[in-house]
Amino acid sequence: MPAPDMPATDTASPAVPAPGIFWLTRDFRFDDNPALLAALAEGPLAVHFFLDRLTLAQGAASRWRLERALRAFDAELRRRTGGTGITLWQGEPEAVFPALLQSAGARSIHQSDWPAPEMRALQTRVRNAVQRVGGELVLHAGHLLVHPRLLRTQQGAGFKVYTPFARALRRIGPDRPAPDAPQRITAQACAFAPAPAAGIPAPLPAIPDLAPDLHRGRAALETFALPAGEAAHARFGAFLDQAAGYGDLRDRPDLEATSGLSEHLALGEISPRRIWARARLAAEADPAAPRGSGASCPR
Repeated sequence: MPAPDMPATDTASPAVPAPGIFWLTRDFRFDDNPALLAALAEGPLAVHFFLDRLTLAQGAASRWRLERALRAFDAELRRRTGGTGITLWQGEPEAVFPALLQSAGARSIHQSDWPAPEMRALQTRVRNAVQRVGGELVLHAGHLLVHPRLLRTQQGAGFKVYTPFARALRRIGPDRPAPDAPQRITAQACAFAPAPAAGIPAPLPAIPDLAPDLHRGRAALETFALPAGEAAHARFGAFLDQAAGYGDLRDRPDLEATSGLSEHLALGEISPRRIWARARLAAEADPAAPRGSGASCPR
């Protein structure tokens, strides 16, 4: 979000290049984030997040964890940019993006694809809205090892059984992870209120409490929740150090034998492609290490 003392502007200054717009949804990471890198290649980076109907429909615990992901990503973005963070909107993306593109002098919006029905519907609304002002929504490989359209049976349908699905995935192999974003990012805050129009709000000045309806469960979450953001990489590294017994011990709830990465993966704080690549590198570095039995994918 823009710093509190940063003045809002209604139009893009002709002396400042148009920003590369990254629509942050479920990809709170700087490593292996093709959408963020594509936006960065277009101009000064501008990161936008929306508290829209789809986001606010989540349960209170999910919104609580989302807030932690937002704060961690915003803090890291500010560190890399020298002070510019996420621009946060309350409202629907299709209502804001057209005016935002015009005011910023930008044409493209970059987003990590998430092939779920609700997100597909939202992407369609955004695409139709920005096309009316000459803009485009550009989708990039998101949170999956490979895009679902590549994993099909010989009859062209989706898999319903895990074993043939796993074989097909290994045969195709995952996409190569994208590099980390630069430690120093030039950022331009698109922190302006578009020209007054019905249904278009001004950006929020700060990240709010996203789970005010979370009552008794809040203390438990705050006590036992894992660190958010880039801490996911450290947790995965620690898991790799003791992963040899995973296949035999993963069903022992009394032992710390699993990766504990589920919430990090759900929010895109670490990429499954990066997990695959690091795990293969570790296996190749020590091929004699015991593997254990059972499934090969950590959970």
